[in-house]
Amino acid sequence: MKFALLILDPQNDFFEEDNPNITEFRKTVPVINRVHQMFHDRALPTLFIQHTSTKKPAGSHAWEI
Repeated sequence: MKFALLILDPQNDFFEEDNPNITEFRKTVPVINRVHQMFHDRALPTLFIQHTSTKKPAGSHAWEI
C-alpha cells in the first residue's frame, strides 16, 4: 500500500483574528506540522491544496500557506 499526506487549505486567511474558529485552527498547526514531518522523514509524498478566489488571489498573503 502506498501512502501520501493531503493537506487542504491551511492558508493564512483562516488565521485572521476575526475568524470565530481561530482557536481551533491554531490547535491544528502543530498536528499538521508533526504529521508532515513524519511523512518527510520517511520520504513519503505530501500534497498541499490551496484554493484561489477574488478574496484570496494566488500569491497574496491570504493565499499563502
